Amino acid sequence: MCGIFGTLNQFIDHPAQVLGDLHHRGPDSHGCLTTGPLSLLHTRLAIQELGTGGNQPMQRGRWVLAFNGEIYNHHELRYKFNLCCRSGSDAETLLHLWERLGVAMLPLLDGMFAFVLFDTVSQQLWLARDQFGQKPLYLWQSGNKLVFSSELRALQRHQPLAIKHSALSQFCQLGYFLPDQTPYQNVRQVRPGHVLCIEAQTLTQTETCWVPEKVSVRPPIPDTDILKSLERILTRTVHQQLDTTDR
Repeated sequence: MCGIFGTLNQFIDHPAQVLGDLHHRGPDSHGCLTTGPLSLLHTRLAIQELGTGGNQPMQRGRWVLAFNGEIYNHHELRYKFNLCCRSGSDAETLLHLWERLGVAMLPLLDGMFAFVLFDTVSQQLWLARDQFGQKPLYLWQSGNKLVFSSELRALQRHQPLAIKHSALSQFCQLGYFLPDQTPYQNVRQVRPGHVLCIEAQTLTQTETCWVPEKVSVRPPIPDTDILKSLERILTRTVHQQLDTTDR
């Protein structure tokens, strides 16, 4: 678990306080970066690459990254695409892979994640979440100003928020918020399995669902084969998650 906070076209008034609000998400290191219209903060919980090689915000050429989560197959992706990384960090794998494939890398990722990527050349901001929405990423927008955060508390520290009564009413009826809704006005979530591309100056946004459609019809499978397949998948998944974690 790590913490992400950033703004477009707006200064972060009290960065130390915001970092303090996110400290519990990432006690191992804190980072700050400002480039053009973007100000970016990150708090890191070191799971893969315990050294400084995984500290963020991370920059490679024109790209700046802040990442929350874990990519379990990032070693396989390094080998498959012959990526030359300097550290064992899955964040660095993401940067290299994005540089190579762009949005097309998202369906290849096996993991839980929310991340922001900024292109210092085109002045575009990309925000993405995994298909199950395990990692949060909230957006506040007013005019040409944008604030994004891993937590509503940090967002409220920077920008006073007003209650959105219609969203609370929906929550009371349904028992949950809709995928992009929050209890505050002008605040929404990046939807699970989606990626947003935002033009820094105008805040023009393009949203894309990156989850691949998998529809297949298979003949009936005996229960014993299903159980064996399930055991094989679970065993592989547990080994994969353990093998990619520095202990």
